[in-house]
Amino acid sequence: MARWGTLGVMRWALSVAVGLGVVCLADVGRAEWIDVVPGVQREEQTLPGPNRVRATRIDLCYPGVKMRATTSAERGQKTSAWGASVGVVAAVNGGFFKFGSYAPDQGVAWGNGAAWPDSADSGVRAWMAFGEHQLAHAHAWQVGEPPAWTWEAINGDATLVQDGVAVDCGGCGGGPRPRTSVGYSADQTTVYFVTVDGDGTGS
Repeated sequence: MARWGTLGVMRWALSVAVGLGVVCLADVGRAEWIDVVPGVQREEQTLPGPNRVRATRIDLCYPGVKMRATTSAERGQKTSAWGASVGVVAAVNGGFFKFGSYAPDQGVAWGNGAAWPDSADSGVRAWMAFGEHQLAHAHAWQVGEPPAWTWEAINGDATLVQDGVAVDCGGCGGGPRPRTSVGYSADQTTVYFVTVDGDGTGS
């Protein structure tokens, strides 16, 4: 399925593309992280339910690590096609979009240093913005454009965890579908991307 955009992490010529939201693994401290490239690790678990969970951990301060999001000109591609075109090591869908135009649906979108011409924050969607070794996050109820240093940004949905505490999002999610989320450490140096598989009978 084509998507309007993805967000990625680059390690020199490599990157990891990911989408937005917030959730966490059952016990991140016990996760068995495997190096993908220096500064980027992955983990897979099957949790009770069952829920198949895949996670990526990104060290924003590691030399050569850089975020990468879909540009306006790259919109509408399958995630795997976009990933191959920009040299990613992993990719997932990202952001809400309007069918046909693939314009952001009431959300922020920046890619490779430029805001999409149809990008705007209406206060309906949360967003996460990345610059060189830094990030900013706005909740869905906040309205405001990303900081001047923004290089990449993508929109998302409800906040599920804030300051380490689960937040009741009022039934967000809409049933058993694949869901991707992003979280970050309190010092904003580490980003976690988590995808829960929801399409098959095994999850």
